[in-house]
Amino acid sequence: MRAFSTAVVLLTVSACDCGGRAQTQNGELRIEPGALDFGALLPGEQRTLSLQLRSVGIVAVSVDLDGPLTEPFSLTGGALPVELAPSTTSELVLSARPSRPGAFSGSLRLTTDSRLTPTVVVPLLVVAFASDAGVPDAGLPDAGPRDAGLPDAGLPDAGLPDAGLPDAGLPDAGLPDAGSWPMQLTTTRNATCVRNTDGGVQCWGTLSTGNSASGMLSTWFSMTPESLPVGGVAQAAGGADHLCLLGLDRRVACMGSAIGRGLPLVPGVAFDGGFSVVSPTPSGITSLTATGWGTCALTGTGEVWCWGHGELNGQPSAQRLEAPQRLNGLPPDAVSLASSLNTACAVTRAGAVWCWGLWSAGVTEGLDAADGGPWSFEPRALPFLDAGLSQLALEDEHGCGILFDGGVTCWGLNGCGQLGNGTRGPTTTEQPPQQVQLPAPAVEVSVRSGNSCAVLSNGALRCWGCAQPGDGTLNGSPTPTPALVPTPVRRVVSDPFGSHSCALTASNRIYCWGDNTRGQLGRTVPFLSNLNETPALVVGY
Repeated sequence: MRAFSTAVVLLTVSACDCGGRAQTQNGELRIEPGALDFGALLPGEQRTLSLQLRSVGIVAVSVDLDGPLTEPFSLTGGALPVELAPSTTSELVLSARPSRPGAFSGSLRLTTDSRLTPTVVVPLLVVAFASDAGVPDAGLPDAGPRDAGLPDAGLPDAGLPDAGLPDAGLPDAGLPDAGSWPMQLTTTRNATCVRNTDGGVQCWGTLSTGNSASGMLSTWFSMTPESLPVGGVAQAAGGADHLCLLGLDRRVACMGSAIGRGLPLVPGVAFDGGFSVVSPTPSGITSLTATGWGTCALTGTGEVWCWGHGELNGQPSAQRLEAPQRLNGLPPDAVSLASSLNTACAVTRAGAVWCWGLWSAGVTEGLDAADGGPWSFEPRALPFLDAGLSQLALEDEHGCGILFDGGVTCWGLNGCGQLGNGTRGPTTTEQPPQQVQLPAPAVEVSVRSGNSCAVLSNGALRCWGCAQPGDGTLNGSPTPTPALVPTPVRRVVSDPFGSHSCALTASNRIYCWGDNTRGQLGRTVPFLSNLNETPALVVGY
């Protein structure tokens, strides 16, 4: 994915009278890929992608369009209605051409005369950034580290100055109308944040706001959602102790630990306060990922740039990267990023996974660092992932990914049953990738220590493992079970640095569960408890 983490969907089935047509029993329609991510474009720019319709049953399937497409998406090639004979294919061509900056989602709905697949829904996504004009490729205006505290507009100061915080270079101009953006969730170790439909950001929990000369973090705390003083945000990316925002103007602003922001620890110089604009910002950034010790950015041309702790950019561990540096040694076609506390990975267009950072026992199972030590100073492919992935989720002890056909595979340690194979253990021996048995194709996966979750194409949320996986129990199950969240579910995020998870429903309701000792669940009762096995609504959502 580019600006948002979207996975491949195979199909979504729902009840449908299909225009009153008689429905055959054995016909079935498959679509590959099951979701179209048009990536990042400029306003007025157009991109086209193709879909393959395939009849896999023993009788012909009749397929037609079920309702018009909404802007900026259009059907520009292929014939509908179409009659697909058994084992035959047909191609559709779709285009995206956004007219203004923003993140846009839609769907292609097809109706068939099959009882197995009466309605097939293909999610569509495109992100339009503001023009690069006027934003130089090499260096932004000298923003420097800002020591301004958070303003008094409903946000506690935590002892920081009242100088106020500007929009960190993320302008409000050119935003799409409220309600037209898909919401996006992210987590830090002790907080949860949501980028809302208007491009603003709200957070709850304990959020690190700076790193002083003593190495102690200043903190901002709220048990319920509070707005950050920023606008025009395309994506929020949480690390263990820092938060970075990607604006529609492609600039990046970060707050939190100095290491995560790429700032040096200089004796006698404090970096307490709000956001700092990352400078110089690489040209054409489309998405971010954050680890425990740094941040990496993906550009529209497939380049990866990192800053923060040295290992994240193939540098010696003692070197801190104050400015983004290009990561060398990756294939030139990276399309998405994922990270855990100590490891970062890129997924290529073909589904290969390349990682760098700490080779922990679980997530990089069976792969030794090139220098024989625990850190890899250059990206290396994970050879045990033979099947290509469309999406990847990591924590330091295990990982899960979505295959191109919508299946889910997990690998690493399995002491809690987090691999979803029906067993728990062994606790100290990593396991190779294995398929998770799910009732429908997956569209998103997330992991944290001890458990994993997947959103399915029918809107169901399934989780497995222990450590309060969301099924109302403390110890969960080693096989996927329904999470107690109203369906349909649109997104799920899990904290790879801590012990909480949150889900976003199709009605933009947010439910969280797990550890709440720092207020990261967005609820006031029970007060700061670490036992919250049942998902509950975030206050205000």
